[in-house]
Amino acid sequence: MAKVVSVAVVFGTNGLIDSVASVAQYTEELEKLVSAQNERIDLISNSVHAVFDQYPTVNIEMGTLATLVMNHMQTDPFQQNAMKDHVLNFVRNNADFVIIRGSHGGCRRVSDMANDPPKATK
Repeated sequence: MAKVVSVAVVFGTNGLIDSVASVAQYTEELEKLVSAQNERIDLISNSVHAVFDQYPTVNIEMGTLATLVMNHMQTDPFQQNAMKDHVLNFVRNNADFVIIRGSHGGCRRVSDMANDPPKATK
């Protein structure tokens, strides 16, 4: 996925392109984008962990997890589709969580699974 970043080219007093100032302006805009992305990731991470703190022993279906996380973040209703994708991508790409397929499947936090009681053997 690509995002278009618009940055004006800086011209010097001589009317020529000032490449150093132009690169500095681009770098400043890029740093703002990276900062905003990191803030979003931190918010998602904190919210996902807050949901699992509430339900540590439950496998949570991915769609339900996204809804619970967005409710925790108080996501703007007009941003929910985009935020849902960010939440699901965060969980899928984070080693702190495991996705269990099939019946009784869903998502679990790995650290919570360590606290599960041992299963009875037959």
